[in-house]
Amino acid sequence: MATIIHSQNFSLTEAIRTHIDHRISVSLKRFQDRISMAEVFIKDLNGPDKHGEDLKVVIRIQLRGAGRVVVFSTSDDLYYAISKAARRSKRAVKRTLGRSQRIERRKLRHLSFESPSGLVNV
Repeated sequence: MATIIHSQNFSLTEAIRTHIDHRISVSLKRFQDRISMAEVFIKDLNGPDKHGEDLKVVIRIQLRGAGRVVVFSTSDDLYYAISKAARRSKRAVKRTLGRSQRIERRKLRHLSFESPSGLVNV
């Protein structure tokens, strides 16, 4: 699983990159074989001089064969926003993969199999 990090109105430090990589890998470790790519977008909404919940983290996850999952979090603490978005991404990926698995099961259940000729059903 590749992780790509984008930032807007914000400078990324090595500590932030490490935190993002760690949180994404820990949260999505269980699903890493089903994920092709994770993109993390960080944006400072109000600029560096403003205060309040102005740091937005968006995580976009591309699933293999099951579509895309997008989650976001906004906070005044960047590390908290990253952690919260990573937790949300775990739940969203689990829900999306479970949903696609249920759909596949329904499709298989509705297939009708005919018994070969000459065999008697007992």
